[in-house]
Amino acid sequence: MPTRGAVPHGPSANFRGWLMVLVAVLGQCLSLGPMLVYTFGVFAKPLTTESKTSRGAISLALTLTNLMVAVGAPGAGWLVDHLGARRVITCSILAFTACLLALSGVTTSLWHFYVLYAMAGVLAVGATPVTYSRVIANWFDQRRGIALGISSAGIGLGAFVLPFLAQYLIGRAGWRQAYLVLGGLSLAVAAPVVGVFLRGRPQDVGQLPDVTSKARQRKGPPGDFGISILEASRTRTFWQLCGAFFCVSACVNGAIAHLSPLLTDQGVSGRNAALATSLFGRPRFWAAWGMVTWSTASLPRPSRRPFSEPRLLDWLSWWLALQEGPRS
Repeated sequence: MPTRGAVPHGPSANFRGWLMVLVAVLGQCLSLGPMLVYTFGVFAKPLTTESKTSRGAISLALTLTNLMVAVGAPGAGWLVDHLGARRVITCSILAFTACLLALSGVTTSLWHFYVLYAMAGVLAVGATPVTYSRVIANWFDQRRGIALGISSAGIGLGAFVLPFLAQYLIGRAGWRQAYLVLGGLSLAVAAPVVGVFLRGRPQDVGQLPDVTSKARQRKGPPGDFGISILEASRTRTFWQLCGAFFCVSACVNGAIAHLSPLLTDQGVSGRNAALATSLFGRPRFWAAWGMVTWSTASLPRPSRRPFSEPRLLDWLSWWLALQEGPRS
């Protein structure tokens, strides 16, 4: 371990930046989005049946989650700036785990369900892609695009795997046990990996980010570049990004919440409905692969092959999910 006052050294053979990328992949794979949002449609029908309520009433829980994420995100960013990423992300994972475990024992009263989903949104926001991206940006400058692309694949991987896993668990043991297993995964895998290996800044371990020669000439400590929130709010780009994120979130979350129940209503099996839900994670995964491809491309026209093959696989997967057709 570096001693106090040690002079940080630049990237070398033991550069830990890529370890941070792997930690971010795993952390995002088991974060709020894949574990609660992308699996919601799989849980919706069993919850509706047991609570004897409407599907719209159950879906309100996801709306509350998204609302609390929007409310809590600025606070999470402030905490990361003042307390450090590792502390905030680890505490957020533990709080989110507690919500998942509590969902396994929730009564059929809807307000219990609403409270836990709302709490999950506000407590888990500290372990969302925004905070992990801050860590990656601190560690990388020259290869930041590649690092961010690889780390963001964790969301797509989790969104692809976890709905299918949740459906399997629901079919075998019920929705309560499914929430229990998801909480166990977060507690046994995500929390210790992040708590032990994640470092918010390379300076914490006596290293420097892989900055370019131009970045080294800037004033101020490495990895501490950028503008304030007030400066950003005065730019058109900031509000364009806010609008784009809002529209994408509304469309994706709205579709996820109802896709699996709608398919099972048409006679598709729960297994294939979960497969169709998992397909929403594949574009996130391949988008990350696209970021890596474009970041590493040296030719003016990068190959489009990474985008054409997934599209063919998507059509094939949709056909498999819908091949049963409606049942009479």
